Amino acid sequence: RLSVAQGLAGRPLPPDESKARLQQLGESLRKYELFYSFERNSLAIVMRYINTPAGEKVKKLGIINDKGDLVLHCDYDHIRQQDHSNLIMVSKGELAGFVDSQMNWVIPMCYQDIYSDLETDDFFYFGLINVADSATGKKGVIDSTGQQILPCKYDWIEICTPNCFLVGIGDMEGAVNRKGETI
Repeated sequence: RLSVAQGLAGRPLPPDESKARLQQLGESLRKYELFYSFERNSLAIVMRYINTPAGEKVKKLGIINDKGDLVLHCDYDHIRQQDHSNLIMVSKGELAGFVDSQMNWVIPMCYQDIYSDLETDDFFYFGLINVADSATGKKGVIDSTGQQILPCKYDWIEICTPNCFLVGIGDMEGAVNRKGETI
């Protein structure tokens, strides 16, 4: 599995094409350093450098619409569109969440880790996602609407089917269903 902190989404356009596309969108977009194209939704990721209080420059990402309007501020470390859903993963530091194409929070940015499947490079497996609580580090499962399926109380979870999860707490492990009942 791949942690959120290891990936960046969108396909970077070649530098000349990126600059040309930004120029097409207007003079107000010159503040962005790079443009990442999304495959759908008429949205694009833009990047700019922000100066930190320590005097360092850090890369921050945001999202613009097809008119060039900034619809998600350049505050995020990673932004990634999902291949099998209309959700967009955003992360800042170690926290991650998901917005829809209208920039409404579907899954709030309150999870420490969100893991994707290496084979599909998608975060949702059977419409479900493994998450880790930011306060405790314990693992749980939520669906693509943000509804909790399993509470964040496990040391590890593996999603086997939409109704079967392998789980571990301490040195105990087993299988539970969507209700958390041992099966």
